[in-house]
Amino acid sequence: MKFTLMTASAALLALGACTTPTESTTTSPDHLALYEEAVMIDTRTEEDLERDAARDPLSALIFAGIEPGDTVVEMEAGGGYFTPLLAHVVGPEGTVYMQNPAEFAAFWEADIHPRIDNGTLPGTVIYLESDFYDMSSIEDGSVDFVT
Repeated sequence: MKFTLMTASAALLALGACTTPTESTTTSPDHLALYEEAVMIDTRTEEDLERDAARDPLSALIFAGIEPGDTVVEMEAGGGYFTPLLAHVVGPEGTVYMQNPAEFAAFWEADIHPRIDNGTLPGTVIYLESDFYDMSSIEDGSVDFVT
């Protein structure tokens, strides 16, 4: 009996995952153009462009459905591949928190993240050096999306 119930539950969950997206989860043509524009911004590095084939940033942005004005927390952003894309999409009315733990600074051998240091990110990107579980510096209820 337990096996049958578990199998039926798993089948229902799988079926639910395969349903057609509702209007609220599809990308509007305006957002698609914005996402395409983000992938083409001229501040992206050669290294980022080389990673595009593997990371497929346009599909990632479409899937996420981030909108202008959103507040995004980019958890463990690492080198920040997606940071300029997210910043472009949220625009001047949005915010991107580029979060990394303090230990990540060893990767760029400096006190400040290279993308922050070189000035290629807009002022709407806030570098947040914190433990993965410590988001106390972000106001409760203020975030629209977490990556």
